[in-house]
Amino acid sequence: MEQNLLLKMTGITKTFPGVKALDGVNFELKRGTVHALMGENGAGKSTAIRLMTGIYRPDSGSITLEGMPVYENPVNKVRMGYIPDDIFYFPASTLEEMRAFYRGLYPDFDDAKIDYCVDTYREIFAERRKELMPDLFPGVKETLAELHKRGYRMTIATSRLTDSLMLFMRHHGIDHYFEYAVGSDSVTHHKPHPEPALKTLAALNITPSEAIMVGDMPVDIAMAHNAGIRAIGVDYGNASHEELETAGADWIVDDIRKLLEIIK
Repeated sequence: MEQNLLLKMTGITKTFPGVKALDGVNFELKRGTVHALMGENGAGKSTAIRLMTGIYRPDSGSITLEGMPVYENPVNKVRMGYIPDDIFYFPASTLEEMRAFYRGLYPDFDDAKIDYCVDTYREIFAERRKELMPDLFPGVKETLAELHKRGYRMTIATSRLTDSLMLFMRHHGIDHYFEYAVGSDSVTHHKPHPEPALKTLAALNITPSEAIMVGDMPVDIAMAHNAGIRAIGVDYGNASHEELETAGADWIVDDIRKLLEIIK
């Protein structure tokens, strides 16, 4: 093996149903070099990277790192990192829950390094969160105002930390519409567990039949149903209409203002 050769792909083919993503690809990566894969969508760039890092198994051909196979080889895979377009996480999970998940996958998981990364992220986020404040979706503020005018009691349960949630609501001038708020740091069990919803029902002294939950994720729908509450899904957020339908949403709307037609 050439001394400076790090990674080698030989005759790699990868096929998905109806699509041949890679066909006889050869590639060599030498130490001290940086490569960029360029091409239009569907050219096979992401597939090639997932093959190099051992996420996919090739249909044919071989991929080696310093002469050793990559796929199903923990010794090599722990030396590699892959950052996808969409970062995987369990919906509504906390940092500690994701830490426990990855600790189970990697024998040499470094808790000290993760602590450093988490602390650094939180410092940067704290400094920049005002300038990175997300906007409200169209119609949210006026819908909240109208529901408040009609006398409905509103609360919020979120995967955000409580201080981040309150900063967001105050920034947009909507905090006075909400009677009660549950952040991820004020419960033991997170969505889809019913604890956030049950805690809210107890605080307001109401029954599940008197409540309706509005959310944009399947875990929101599951949390509501696990607590015996009806659920309205909004399909312009983090999940599609189909995903919310599969989750069992009682209603699905594509505009928050349509809540006023449901909640009367």
